Amino acid sequence: MKKYNLLKAIGIVFLFVIVLTWFIPIGSYSNGAFTLGDTAPVGIFDLSRIPLITIANLLQYGLIFTLIGGLYGVLNKTGVYSNLVEKIVSKLKGKEKIFLIFTICLMTILSSVVGLQYALFVIVPFLIAIVMSLGFGKITSFASTIGAILVGNIGATYSTDISYYINNYLSLGVNNEILTKIIFLIIITFLFIMFILKGTKIKINSKKNKKNENNMESIPLYEVNSKKKSTIPLIVIFIVCFILLIANMINWEGIFNITWFSEVYNKITSIKIGDYPIVSNILGTITSFGSWTGYDMCIFLIIMTIIIGWLYSLKFEEFMDGFINGVKEMLVPAFYAVIANIVFATLYRFQSSANIYYTIVNFLMTTFSSLKTIMVGLSSFIGGIFYNDTSSLAVTLATPITTFVTDTTMYSLYGMMIQVLHGIVMMIIPTSILLVAGLSYMKISYKEWFKYIWKYLLEVLVIGIIIFIIVAMFV
Repeated sequence: MKKYNLLKAIGIVFLFVIVLTWFIPIGSYSNGAFTLGDTAPVGIFDLSRIPLITIANLLQYGLIFTLIGGLYGVLNKTGVYSNLVEKIVSKLKGKEKIFLIFTICLMTILSSVVGLQYALFVIVPFLIAIVMSLGFGKITSFASTIGAILVGNIGATYSTDISYYINNYLSLGVNNEILTKIIFLIIITFLFIMFILKGTKIKINSKKNKKNENNMESIPLYEVNSKKKSTIPLIVIFIVCFILLIANMINWEGIFNITWFSEVYNKITSIKIGDYPIVSNILGTITSFGSWTGYDMCIFLIIMTIIIGWLYSLKFEEFMDGFINGVKEMLVPAFYAVIANIVFATLYRFQSSANIYYTIVNFLMTTFSSLKTIMVGLSSFIGGIFYNDTSSLAVTLATPITTFVTDTTMYSLYGMMIQVLHGIVMMIIPTSILLVAGLSYMKISYKEWFKYIWKYLLEVLVIGIIIFIIVAMFV
């Protein structure tokens, strides 16, 4: 990968949006009415304040990725981690494609049902270590893990990150078009599996290609450092911690109306010795089960890392050496994760309630008023340039949709359109946080990924449009 390939791609998108602010006036909605203002150009001295804007993102995205690196750095020091990978690989001899399919399905389904893309990244290095050790190349390993997460984002069903916000802002139920979404998810997942297998057939069967694409390449966050210790404790802690992490970041009450987690949380934190709230005082301010944030995830990763180090009797020097080495390896992906948010951060800081995206959407809605459904789709697609998370896009698009579209029966279709079209953009836009962090992690150039994935995304777009038309016929 060329050293600054990703940075250049991010910079082009960023400068494009900045230039737009020089020529397109800002717009805002209030009480169902659109107001067009003057241009609010973002200048050089405005850009100097951007790092201050991104501090919160640095703390969240940067810490998550670096702490994941620290976790795997400590795992490498135990020597048990490479043992586990080698054992799994030996068991999968002759079943490489089956495991690849399993990995794709696992990550796609988890992303679709759970969302929480950054939480899912916790197991990505582990899966990539296995996939690459089985003889698959970097691009295949990336596609089957991080790529699969992004596919699940397109075909989201109950995702906390996506569907929940869209349904909420458009006043739709959690089961909005759920059957259609499940069918769509199955179709695009099947196509993704076929797409990846087609591209890896020669690499697996050809000894020459296998030599070049195999684990002759450096596997990120993985060292062969075998020690004769049991892998069972590591397997148990992996499974338990991953389940806890996922379970605690799902909005059980908001999406599924399950109150058990909050009830347990209240009971535990209310435990007292006399009048002394022992648990709440010791733990401090903690987030309820089922509603963890990225910051809670960071604390969890630290605790998980310490437990692993203690479990395998690592000396303090070994622990710190492994942790620091892992953090170092993830510094660049963490950097890209932070700067990928720079476009959104810029508009949020300088053009929040009134912005150029509102002006663009209003222009499309008024100029092509007879094609409102198509314009909602186009606005969703364009929105990927300005917003790299669906929650922000959902709340932004909800206002013009409710302003221009009086037929509320169409909202169910629009909710799905926003999700699908924005998800497609997130697989190729260089300001997609997970995408650029993953590409940096795997040392894959943006150009290489675009050339690899664009045909699949075109197929998904065509299928999506067909499904939109069918849904529109029955609403």
